[in-house]
Amino acid sequence: MSSDLLGTPQRFNLPGSYGTETWNERLDHPLSTFAKHPVFGPRISRVRELIQRTHRLPEQG
Repeated sequence: MSSDLLGTPQRFNLPGSYGTETWNERLDHPLSTFAKHPVFGPRISRVRELIQRTHRLPEQG
């Protein structure tokens, strides 16, 4: 989840919950903006690297 990656307390879905509250939460900015942030950018890069290394995402030139 993006909230786990960014270390934010947001909950996008609560298991077993229904109604207008579910899947209603949004990030304040697009993930591409967070990727340029001095704290969040390295986290995102590291996770991307791990995903690529374990062949869960094709390598991109």
